[in-house]
Amino acid sequence: MKKLFLLITLIIGVLQGEAYAQTFDEVVKKFEDKKGAEVIKIPGALMKIALAFADEDEDMPREAMEFLKHISSMSYLDMAECSSADKQAFATAMKSLTIDDFEPIDTEDIENARVFFHKGKKKNQMILASYEGDNYSLTLMTGRFDEALAAMYATASKDKEEKK
Repeated sequence: MKKLFLLITLIIGVLQGEAYAQTFDEVVKKFEDKKGAEVIKIPGALMKIALAFADEDEDMPREAMEFLKHISSMSYLDMAECSSADKQAFATAMKSLTIDDFEPIDTEDIENARVFFHKGKKKNQMILASYEGDNYSLTLMTGRFDEALAAMYATASKDKEEKK
């Protein structure tokens, strides 16, 4: 009887987790209408032009430059200008975020941020959710990069934020 109860509890827990999984666009839709929220979509051609003019410096470390060379497009939700209540709601949502077909990357050394990775057939995707200080954002990057490079970029980005 205990085993049956445990099994039912486990199944319900798994089903609940599946029910709350969502897509990147669904998460963005929840917050894009908040006052001060901004959504930016950068197609591949514009990424290449921007990268041509980017230089390595303290704001753009070598690791970030190396990663950005592999990005073909980017979508970005910026919540920095939103109210404190909206930022808090965003932070709460990001802490329990699950995205369909994305696996979380272990980021023990990064506080108040989560990184997710999806390996595709031709291109991979990374989602970086950040929720502290002035940086309340959700970024989706698509390109030809691997999980290790994505994790390295996330760490470098967070280190840059901490220096500010």
